[in-house]
Amino acid sequence: MKEDQEVYQGEMLIQTATTQDGLEKLVYTKDSFVKDKLIRLDTKEAQLVLKYNLKKIEQFQKSGLISTSEAESLKEDITSLEKQMESFGEWKKNNPKASPKEQVEVFKKTTNLQETPEEARIKSHEFNRAIRKLIAQKELTKKTPLFKSVNPNSEFGITKTLMDSIYHLPALLKNARAYKLLGSNDLWEIKSSLKKSKKPIGLSHVFRASTEEDARKYLEEYKAWISGEGLKVFTAYWKAGGEKGRFNYSALLTEVMAHNAESSRKSSFSVKERQKFWANTRKLENTKLTVEVNIKKGSQKQTKGKQTPAKKLIIEHRLVDVGARIESDKEDSYPNNLIVRVLNPEEFEKASQLATAIHNNTLKLPPKDILLALTLQTRQAQTREKEKNTFDEDYLIEAANLQKTAKSNKSKARSDLKKKLKRFQEKQIIGGHSNIENKGKDHTIKKRSN
Repeated sequence: MKEDQEVYQGEMLIQTATTQDGLEKLVYTKDSFVKDKLIRLDTKEAQLVLKYNLKKIEQFQKSGLISTSEAESLKEDITSLEKQMESFGEWKKNNPKASPKEQVEVFKKTTNLQETPEEARIKSHEFNRAIRKLIAQKELTKKTPLFKSVNPNSEFGITKTLMDSIYHLPALLKNARAYKLLGSNDLWEIKSSLKKSKKPIGLSHVFRASTEEDARKYLEEYKAWISGEGLKVFTAYWKAGGEKGRFNYSALLTEVMAHNAESSRKSSFSVKERQKFWANTRKLENTKLTVEVNIKKGSQKQTKGKQTPAKKLIIEHRLVDVGARIESDKEDSYPNNLIVRVLNPEEFEKASQLATAIHNNTLKLPPKDILLALTLQTRQAQTREKEKNTFDEDYLIEAANLQKTAKSNKSKARSDLKKKLKRFQEKQIIGGHSNIENKGKDHTIKKRSN
């Protein structure tokens, strides 16, 4: 490894430097900190040099590297330092003929720092602890890809078995019904099932409703939610898992939320935004997909001319499983720290490692576009050998959440569909789109190139 080398791995900047005794030292930092010039490496002494300002403190606090109390204490230190710097500035103004050596000596006495006024090395216990924690975190030092087949620069992966079932979500929602659970006054369950290629696919969701009319209203609201906002939050949790390289991981609530936010956003998430995202998370937890997986491949050896059949397992999979501690008992409370499981690899065995690649731009789409985008990319993964796929227009209208528009104005629904597909092409989610000649109700979708 060369001296003073910088290597990017995903969102990590790995820097090396040679220490005074000739040994090499590796420093792992979050790329966002490096880009903001909040952390840089002193290659001469192989130490982290931190720019001393309030913005850096706030970023460390938001990232969970230091607590709120530690952040407040450090902010007080900074305020005190700024006053000391002002005092030094006044002295320098009143002593314009002071030599550089005299200026440095006065600066050290005025500020209690041993470095230049432009950039001071911070030796506070809290910062040292924050940096050690930053370097020690496994998700920062071990960047094993969750899926080898996915390009981490432009995509993230979701286990293919799940996406193959979500591909049939429009049909599942069309068949969905709400049933009152036996022995309960207000518990209901949304259920739907179908068979595709002889494999059972199911959807279930438990909720509360006082009357049958309320249950019917909730069912319609749920259909719109799961095919839009629900899937958007679902993909954010998988994106976070992909970045950390694990199906089970810990994360800040805002860290997961950020995957659904515009990359240009600079403001922090409001209380209402956090409450809403957490409510959507709980709703996803209460939604299960029934899927069938092969847990053991059939033997290649034949016994009396017959091949041993593969063993199959039916799994009821929660769309996301989140553990969290909430300080308050209020219904609208939300946690800051999460322990997330998007999939149990022990249940899915080898099937857990087969991925459907989802383009990162999918996360930034409006909720009403998300199901259609996932549908097209799932089909791309199912037919890897094909450059194009053909879709029935009515199916695409359903996946695009344009059913109501189509009932009242079919031409407008077709126009809105084409606009969505054009947006997908611009965002590189698909490679292209056109109507098939002489078959106006069929559409051909070209795969994107990786």
